[in-house]
Amino acid sequence: MTEGRLQDKVCIVTGSTAGIGAAIAELFAEQGASVVVCGRRAERAEAIAHGLCERGFDAMGQRCDVTDDGEMDRLVADTVGRFGGLDVLVNNAADVIGAHGPDRDVERLSVDDWESQVRTDLRSVYYMSKRSIPHMRQRGGGTIVNVSSVGSVIGWPKGAAYLACKGAVNQLTRSMAIDYMKDHIRVNALCPGWIRTETELKRIEEDPALAERQCEQMGIARLGEPREMANAALFLACAESSYVTGTALFADGGWTLR
Repeated sequence: MTEGRLQDKVCIVTGSTAGIGAAIAELFAEQGASVVVCGRRAERAEAIAHGLCERGFDAMGQRCDVTDDGEMDRLVADTVGRFGGLDVLVNNAADVIGAHGPDRDVERLSVDDWESQVRTDLRSVYYMSKRSIPHMRQRGGGTIVNVSSVGSVIGWPKGAAYLACKGAVNQLTRSMAIDYMKDHIRVNALCPGWIRTETELKRIEEDPALAERQCEQMGIARLGEPREMANAALFLACAESSYVTGTALFADGGWTLR
């Protein structure tokens, strides 16, 4: 059997019980990694991991709310305890609902909602990286992929907290890339565009004209697929991108070109 592009690597993918995160976890497992599936829904994380194990892959499912430091601590500790180390971290967990209002401009955005968005979308990237980097250093290096957004560089109405967090994630990515080059730890951001997730399909169901309006903004006039984002994350995580660090890869169907 041909070895996968992440053969024998240990990978954590936060927010991997649905959408882009689930697609990343599945692809990484198919490429030979031992994968930790995690999210707020413990049963869902365990079910996805069980399904991967039934297909002959190595996976573990665990609850992890990335707003809870203790749960993040346990996630990293349990990963290292089970698999012996950590090579790849994908910081995918995010509050995508907070990207779309209806009352998310600064004037009407509550302080609690602001703090919740920052904890989920930005602080968790910092904290998971902080806990993971020492284990990567022990392995002689590693990779971190921070899932950001086209919203890191463009704006839309009612997205104040989400857009601010994603812009900060890109800058945090650059800072970490500089700081950990000496440890052979590469850090990059993946910036998806409009992707066919459960959340977005629900928005289209509520507003059937949304798809047409959105596609008008993109050169490739369709929703992206979670698997396409997983392919991009795989490139950033594996040795094929060994000369790439501190960058933001936009996988957005040409949205930011417009």
